[in-house]
Amino acid sequence: MTSRGNAMNPTRTRAARLAALLGGVGPALTAMTAPASAADVIKQGREGYEVACVQRGVNIVQNPNVAVDSDFGPATRAAVVRHQKAERISADGQVGPTTGSHLISDVRRIRQNDIRSGGTGVFCPDWLRDCTGSIPHRAGHVPGAGPSRDRH
Repeated sequence: MTSRGNAMNPTRTRAARLAALLGGVGPALTAMTAPASAADVIKQGREGYEVACVQRGVNIVQNPNVAVDSDFGPATRAAVVRHQKAERISADGQVGPTTGSHLISDVRRIRQNDIRSGGTGVFCPDWLRDCTGSIPHRAGHVPGAGPSRDRH
């Protein structure tokens, strides 16, 4: 690649350097560690850390006792649907930016209410710190502040 080509596509150059440094495992490593973007949808059949975050989140918000096993199965889907119905958003059992934003907002609200009533809110900061970047959401989105343009 010429220096002109590097200047025209710096992202490609950085990706190539990362792949060279990691011996060709760069894309796989990035896929494992990159947080979910707003375009991602977490749904039944998916496995991984972001699923465990959804499971922990619905357990905090609704206490349905969903097993936190990183496997988005029927019980997780049912808990997500319950949460979506409670929030009056499209109840399709998938976690996209709208559902994710509502889940994050609800965990924050529960923590604030716990602290206001004399509790420590200790169970929520870990989730907010560890999981907010792994669940699709709209940065700065405040549920209920306006119409949503997507279904999830």
